[in-house]
Amino acid sequence: EAMRVVKQMPAWKPGKQRNKPVRVRFTLPVRFTLL
Repeated sequence: EAMRVVKQMPAWKPGKQRNKPVRVRFTLPVRFTLL
């Protein structure tokens, strides 16, 4: 389910530095509850 939600997110915009695209590290927290 978490993968499906992430795949449905809109396209991400690249980070920019001095008006040029740069790599950016991003952490997306996901919480799982086991029943």
